[in-house]
Amino acid sequence: TLDKEYLGQMERAMQAERISTGPGTIEAYINGAEFDSMFNRRDNPGRLIPKGWQYQDLIFFDSTLKEYVSLIREAKNSGRIQQSTVDMLFMKAKVEATRNWHVFSRMLLRAQEKFLAKAGWLMNRFATARLGVAIERHRLAKGSLPDNLDELVSTYIDAIPVDISTGNPIAWERKGKHRYRIPAVDVRRNTWKYDPILAAIQLGDLDRLEKMSDEGWELTTPKPGEESRHEAAVNVRRGRYPDPNYLGVPESVALASQGALKLAGLSGNMEMLQWLLDRGLTPGDDDLELAVEMQRVD
Repeated sequence: TLDKEYLGQMERAMQAERISTGPGTIEAYINGAEFDSMFNRRDNPGRLIPKGWQYQDLIFFDSTLKEYVSLIREAKNSGRIQQSTVDMLFMKAKVEATRNWHVFSRMLLRAQEKFLAKAGWLMNRFATARLGVAIERHRLAKGSLPDNLDELVSTYIDAIPVDISTGNPIAWERKGKHRYRIPAVDVRRNTWKYDPILAAIQLGDLDRLEKMSDEGWELTTPKPGEESRHEAAVNVRRGRYPDPNYLGVPESVALASQGALKLAGLSGNMEMLQWLLDRGLTPGDDDLELAVEMQRVD
């Protein structure tokens, strides 16, 4: 219902744009209105546009937005945005407006082209957030993550949200018993993720870390001779996959790349810092602050 309401509001807004911009700009110009721009008749007499062309421009602008509104309504009813159809509509409009000298349409339609795509991105973020909240409600109530998302339905969420662009259910990725993330469909920095291990280190909560260790989390380390290979994997793929926990590298490599030892030192819990060091987590070569903390621990 949230998606339908959102697209319904967009449909009404685009109808208002269609009704107001055409008469308010193009028809106003036809009727003699002056604009402080390239269409100013006084300063640019050579750019006067024949009235017949202007009326054709107005008709073309209105018919294109009318078709756009129909696509928005279709997305509202189907629950899916057919972005390729939208792109095709505006590409065709751009070509025709250029060929037929529809200068107002060429200028004004460009501002509307990305609205539906941006709405889709925002709706997918809403969907991700709804699913993330449902998972958190389950975790807080049960003390653990669900084994699969179907366990959330009816109690914590009405239905698994879908990707507005593909119609597929929003998916999640588990990492062990404690971590998960819901990858963003569009921009990875918008990924919803839960990492209680790094959070415990940052807070200096050694009891929580030991409890997760008892529950199955293990601070794994690279096999001899494989250290550089795992570190290279993290560095090469950092831009595309900013969370190293999902790169298939040992736990110590993933934590080191996130500055876990520095976070432990900054938390003030030197016992936690020593606990991590004893289990194979090593500092980076340039971590001078941490070297000082290590000397204090020793």
